[in-house]
Amino acid sequence: MKQTLNKYFSKIKQPISGREIEKNYLDEKAQITRIQKHVFAREVNHELTPWNSRPRVFIAVRTVNWEKSGLVDSWRDVADVVHCDWENTYDQNSKDWFERGRVEFGNRLYQSVALENEKKPIHVFFSYLSGRWVDRWVIERIRSLGIITINYDFDDSKKFWNSKIRGVYTGSAEIASAYDICVSAQSSKNIGKYIAIGANPIFLPSGVNESKFGAEGKPVVRDLFVSFVGQNYGRRSKMISYCSWRSKTAHIWRIPRSQRGGTGQDEGWPAC
Repeated sequence: MKQTLNKYFSKIKQPISGREIEKNYLDEKAQITRIQKHVFAREVNHELTPWNSRPRVFIAVRTVNWEKSGLVDSWRDVADVVHCDWENTYDQNSKDWFERGRVEFGNRLYQSVALENEKKPIHVFFSYLSGRWVDRWVIERIRSLGIITINYDFDDSKKFWNSKIRGVYTGSAEIASAYDICVSAQSSKNIGKYIAIGANPIFLPSGVNESKFGAEGKPVVRDLFVSFVGQNYGRRSKMISYCSWRSKTAHIWRIPRSQRGGTGQDEGWPAC
C-alpha cells in the first residue's frame, strides 16, 4: 500500500520548484506580521464586521471521526459557534461531482453562511476544505460579507496541489489564496508553498485539547508517564522505540483490522 501511494504522489507535479518554495519560506514572526498587515488592511477599508466581545464563528467541517473534537469543540471556549456538518449529504467521488455536485455544495455553503449572518453577524468563517470541495469564488463571496476566513490543511506536504481534475487542483492550493488565513499543520517547510501563490499561512502543529478528549473533560488519574494514540507511520516507530529504550515500560495496544471492519493483513503497530 505504501509503495502504491508513493508511486501515485510521485506523479503529481507541483507547478513551482522546490527551490522557489524554500526561497519563499517565512519564519513564525514574519508569518504573523504578514497576517496582521493583511487583516489590518481589510479593517482600514471597512471590510470587516466589528465585534466587541465574543465573536461568532461559522465552522464548515465535515465530521468523519476526529474532526468535531479536534477542530470544532475547542472554538466554543472562545466564540459562539455555528457548526455546518454535511455528513454524507454530498459525495465528492460521484461521477458528476465536478460538473454539478461541487457547484451545488458551494452554493449551499455560501447560502448557509449568508443566512446565519443575516440572523446575527458572523465574524469568522473556519473550514477544513480543499479544492475538491469548493471553488475559490465561494470563499471570496463569504469574505465579501465582512467575515475573516480561515482554512485548515492537515496534509499539505503531499496533497497541497494534489491531483488535477477538470482543470482543478483538488488540494487546498486551489483555494488557499482566497482565504485571509491558512493554517498549515504538518511541516513548517510547507509555508513557502502558500507564500508562492499569494496566501497568508501560519504554521500551527497539530495538537490536542485535553479538556475535549478523554473522559468527557473530567480529571483522570494517570498512571502512565506518556501515552500516545495514533497509527504507525513516519517517525513514530523510532520515537516509540526511543521511549521504550529509555523507560523499558512502553506498551503498545492495537485494534485488529478484523475488529475495525476491515479485511486483509493487519498493518501498523505490532501487538505486545
